[in-house]
Amino acid sequence: MPKSNTIAGDYRGVDEVMAYFARRRELAARTFRMHPGDLLTGDGDRVAVLTDGTATIGGVERRWSTVGLYRLRDGRVAACWLLALDQEAFDVIWSG
Repeated sequence: MPKSNTIAGDYRGVDEVMAYFARRRELAARTFRMHPGDLLTGDGDRVAVLTDGTATIGGVERRWSTVGLYRLRDGRVAACWLLALDQEAFDVIWSG
């Protein structure tokens, strides 16, 4: 079920996105790391990136995998949707 963890939600604009990054970093005691994998592109303005993540939360090292879907505009990210490959496990990791 979407939005069942402490970092789930819609973030709009630079201030909200930066606050999201800060919250995620705080929950992971600055141990959050992204491990980019394959980049999937087409002819349009969207790309997908397979990315694994790691963080130590509550003294336990956690790992997960996601697909990040990005819409680009003028060479910059205009929108992003993060899809966990195992949403239930992702929600447990980020449940605070």
